[in-house]
Amino acid sequence: SCLGPIAAVRIAERITQIRFTPFPCCRERRRGMTRQEVCVGTTPKTEAATRSATCWLVVEREENWFKDARHGFRVIGFPERMKKRAHQLNQGDLLIVYVASGRSSITGTRRVLSARPSTKLDLFWDDFYPIRVETEPVTALKEPEWIKIHGLVGALSFTRDQTDWRQCFRVVLRRLEPDDARILLSAIECSV
Repeated sequence: SCLGPIAAVRIAERITQIRFTPFPCCRERRRGMTRQEVCVGTTPKTEAATRSATCWLVVEREENWFKDARHGFRVIGFPERMKKRAHQLNQGDLLIVYVASGRSSITGTRRVLSARPSTKLDLFWDDFYPIRVETEPVTALKEPEWIKIHGLVGALSFTRDQTDWRQCFRVVLRRLEPDDARILLSAIECSV
């Protein structure tokens, strides 16, 4: 059967929803292709997401991701040096979250709720990230379903020609080109 549980769940203090849908890449999986090889195309869902909002790549430490998960992904923080870039975020923008810390994985997406960053929100992890933005989870992959970035670096414009692509993921907040956003969103969609 092509039915399987969606690995992504919406989180707001705890898991609130698990849905079942057909796995979109079944035929290709039978041919021996991996999900990442299949899912670098565009689907109507990823097309709509990249048209309606600016997409950003956010790099987060693993321990902060788990703390964020426990608190419903309601806030994300940035270092002071990213203040100018964080002020480019708009309400409704989509954040694609990448966990570094040796994991090198895409872990889901969040939508920006606040119109502008704040420095007054109470943050539960640390004060190294005083620029704070209110968010809500759109897709939060369970840890076993995190998408390793290694299979996608050749397809992304900001990593494609780099000698050491890992350096590209040291930037805490990066505006994504629409094609890069579609690739990452499609991989997330195929992962669920």
